[in-house]
Amino acid sequence: MELPVPLPPRSGLRRRDPSVDASDQHGELRPPLDGAAGGPRLVEVLRETCRRGGWTYAEVWVPAPETGTLDLHPLWHGDANSGRHFRSPTERLAFVPGTGLPGRAWHERCTIFVPDLADDPYFARPTAARRAGLRSGAAVPVLDDGEVTMVLAFFGRGGPSRQAAMQESVTSLAERLGVGVPARSAHS
Repeated sequence: MELPVPLPPRSGLRRRDPSVDASDQHGELRPPLDGAAGGPRLVEVLRETCRRGGWTYAEVWVPAPETGTLDLHPLWHGDANSGRHFRSPTERLAFVPGTGLPGRAWHERCTIFVPDLADDPYFARPTAARRAGLRSGAAVPVLDDGEVTMVLAFFGRGGPSRQAAMQESVTSLAERLGVGVPARSAHS
């Protein structure tokens, strides 16, 4: 697999316009995660993937065609510490393709696993992650008709003993969603 040209660290990170409500920008979620026709509801997918992999926080990013950015969706799952220290500063951000963990999964159209966020020069939220105690991360793009409709991002306390379960949980999710590209480490 050809790797993309590396971007300068944290380049392309944009502040979201706080006057625009993200829930109004993107409308309803499209299959396969809208709960229609007996499919899984998105909140259930986040909860189950967190439980299986030992993730403590999950968020949803949705492409905004009018701005060319990936914007944070209001739905998230996690503990109070992650919400306070990680979700809050994240609400002001948007990513361009290839930037940050969600932006890289969007651009590359494959699942990305980062075993140690502190070692990733392209990770856009190191201070918030450190405050929340989050050490590992992963992002899974969700495709519908060949287009990325959302990116599911997961973060957790990490540590060598948990990394295999974390990676397996997002690899399994990607296979269930039909992403078709196995998870790869951001450091490979």
